[in-house]
Formats: sequence, structure tokens, C-alpha cells
Amino acid sequence: MTRGNQRENDRAKALKKAGNSAKKNTQTGTQFKKGQEDVAATMREKQRKADEKRAAEAKRAADEKRALEEQKAADKKRAAEEKRAAEEKRAAEQKRAAEAQ
Repeated sequence: MTRGNQRENDRAKALKKAGNSAKKNTQTGTQFKKGQEDVAATMREKQRKADEKRAAEAKRAADEKRALEEQKAADKKRAAEEKRAAEEKRAAEQKRAAEAQ
């Protein structure tokens, strides 16, 4: 019977310990509400900052994309001008060769 008594004593200790460690609400309704509002304000501020950061990142990405497209267009234009200049030079050389004969 000793073992059964030990179990009962251990259960009583555990209940007593659990009862002492339980948090009790010591705030009044207005204090609780103010605490909630403070937390909500903090979360709104964090969300605003995250939104600003996301918007800045999106703007930077759009700027990079636009710059890359402008660079591609400039490269394409320069290549076309070089090709045209080479064709004009070749045509001029052919003309001189024809005149020399």
C-alpha cells in the first residue's frame, strides 16, 4: 500500500505546483485593451516598414530591368550601325575596284 500512497502524494504535489505556477490575469479590462492596442500598433509599424521595403525592392528591380532593356536596345542599335558602316565600306571598295579596272 505504500506505493499507492506515494502516488497520491506525488499527484497532490503536482497539483499544488501546477496551481502555484498558473498565470492569473492581474490586468483590468482597460489595461488589457491598452496592451492589445500597443501590440497592434507595433505590428502595424512592422508591416508598414515591410511594405516600404518590398516596394523599394520592386522599384529597384524594375529600374534594373528597364536599364537592361535600354542597354540591349543600345547594343542592337550600335550593331546595326556597325553593320551598315561595314556594308558602306565594302560597297565603296567594290566601287573603287570597278573604277580601277
